[in-house]
Amino acid sequence: MGREHQQHDEHAGPDRGLAELQELLLTSDTVQEFLGDVAAAVARELGANRFSCAVTVRTHRRRPATLGTSDSFAAALDEVQYGQDQGPCLHALRTGEIVEMIDIAADRRWPRFAALAAEQGTGSALSLPLGTAPTGRVGALNLYARVPEAFTDDDRERARRYAAQAAAAVAIGVRLAQRAELSEDLRAGLSSRATIDQAIGIVMAQRRCDADAAFAVLRELSQTSNTKLREVAAQVIAHVTGPSTD
Repeated sequence: MGREHQQHDEHAGPDRGLAELQELLLTSDTVQEFLGDVAAAVARELGANRFSCAVTVRTHRRRPATLGTSDSFAAALDEVQYGQDQGPCLHALRTGEIVEMIDIAADRRWPRFAALAAEQGTGSALSLPLGTAPTGRVGALNLYARVPEAFTDDDRERARRYAAQAAAAVAIGVRLAQRAELSEDLRAGLSSRATIDQAIGIVMAQRRCDADAAFAVLRELSQTSNTKLREVAAQVIAHVTGPSTD
């Protein structure tokens, strides 16, 4: 009877975790909120008083970014790795390997990160890839503890199981974030294009030339002044219409 109850509990945990992830995805208003809730849920599942959690994802520019954390401690340790371009989080993201630093102060694999992390009071770390290599890897789940040798076999298994469950939900969240980034880039590009087109029209009127010749004038001004083309175009417009009052 006890054995049957134990087996039931072992399977109930993953199902409950998956249901919680689905609920978080459906109820979160933003990708950052969703991933923050995921990080908090993982920390809570493993013991919020023992671990801090962060979720690293790839942006559409292929750069790593932390979009969800359980607390500022985890956020700071992720940023240390980005600044040094080394550490367990980046290694897990790049290779798809699960990485554990049992005792950060004694670990020699990423010395710059280890030194800075130890200064901040970090004892151990565990990073797990989210997704499969090569194109399906969307991020990494990072756990940090303030004491060495913090992770038990049970902690590792539960973290691995949660990472496997979270991968699909995080992939959806990342795709939404990437689309938002691309939409913002498109809006910025359209705004820049409109400014340049307006400046071309002004130059055409002033010099009585066609659009190609007017664009060549703007490009030459940009190159000789070492100024972005959009900024040159804005200066041409401001010269005619007056500076913006915004």
